[in-house]
Amino acid sequence: MKTTMKFFALIAIMLGFAIGANAQSGTGTTPAKATVLQAITVTGLIDLNFGTVSPGLLKTIDLVNHATGGQAGYGTESTGEFTVSAAASSNVNLKFTTLPTQLDKSTDHMPIDTYTAGYGVATPFAGTTFIPGTGVNISTFPTNVINSQNLIYVFIGGTVHPDPSQAPGAYASTITLTATYN
Repeated sequence: MKTTMKFFALIAIMLGFAIGANAQSGTGTTPAKATVLQAITVTGLIDLNFGTVSPGLLKTIDLVNHATGGQAGYGTESTGEFTVSAAASSNVNLKFTTLPTQLDKSTDHMPIDTYTAGYGVATPFAGTTFIPGTGVNISTFPTNVINSQNLIYVFIGGTVHPDPSQAPGAYASTITLTATYN
């Protein structure tokens, strides 16, 4: 019986240590945080307008609103222009996600041979060029506050190639610029 009592006493002591060990605890905290960037906005300001073109003659509009080729200089030509507003110092990708290969008028089409694009902090263009279909990654979006928005200007020009028998009339298509945070 003494042995049994010693055994139960030993178990009680061990149980006491085990319960004491389990009763120990610790806690810690860490904050959860997030910073929300300003929403990106893309606004089309000026149409890419080739103006009056002549059948069979290429016409080009560059990034500084200079036209060359058939019927250049009629004053209706314009480089396409957008603004992109984003958070300063953020990483932003610019890409023309819709670049039509032609201008359309009902069932008639006028090919667009090439495009050129660029961006900068002022208008007219005096910045960095990029390949419109590939896009460009701006690793540090510039600080350029205009009318209480941090923005840059994006420009697009190109070349149309009217066929020698191009049907007269007004032709159009839509160009889409997409800006995303990386």
